[in-house]
Amino acid sequence: MAQAVTAEGGKTGRVLVVGLERALFNRIEPLLGRSLLAVDRVPSGESGVLLSRTAVFDLLVVRHPLPDMALGSFINRVHEPGAPSGAAQILVLADDERLAELRGMLPDGSRSVLSVNEPTKLLQEVASRLLGVAPRISVRVLVRLEFQLAEGVSLVSCQSENISENGMLLRSDKLYPLRTRVRFECSLPSERMPLQGEAEVMRHAVPDVEKVHGMGLRVIFWKNDGQMRVRRFLASRPPA
Repeated sequence: MAQAVTAEGGKTGRVLVVGLERALFNRIEPLLGRSLLAVDRVPSGESGVLLSRTAVFDLLVVRHPLPDMALGSFINRVHEPGAPSGAAQILVLADDERLAELRGMLPDGSRSVLSVNEPTKLLQEVASRLLGVAPRISVRVLVRLEFQLAEGVSLVSCQSENISENGMLLRSDKLYPLRTRVRFECSLPSERMPLQGEAEVMRHAVPDVEKVHGMGLRVIFWKNDGQMRVRRFLASRPPA
């Protein structure tokens, strides 16, 4: 069964993670979330092939060795002529002792083979390949948040790091649990009326990589014409 994770961002690349153990996936999931991606995880090569034929994936992150088939067989089946994900890039995650043997198996060599023990390098590689299509804008605005917690309402003000039509990355020393729902309000530059809506915490920032402490929110809905106003604002500025 695929696990779908959609982080803040809009029309972005879609990633399929194949054969990665649950514990390792939990380590890299927040990093992939930073890239504004839709992420699916499946446990085996066969399930990865089947899912890749039902949707278009831009990037496959594959754990070597797969539990049920050879890596070369998996790549050939995914890249069959006419396959929906036939143009997908592939990154292979392997234990350190297997890296050298793999580098001759993939077209672009060492750039396609990464150590499973260095998830931050995976983030950097994903970013270099896919972040160019992410519709996010670096903009500093004050965002007021209202969290409804078991112990009551928590009111917080944060500065945004970037904003997209579907989410935002906020600077904050105080982090809230993933999936926490929140009401928010913010004002875009040159706009008098504030934007309002509801969102949920989808990830916590990775300070060593992103140089920011904070959390990423996925917008569940914008009130009134908020989505249209954000879309117009994004179109008027160059991407981050």
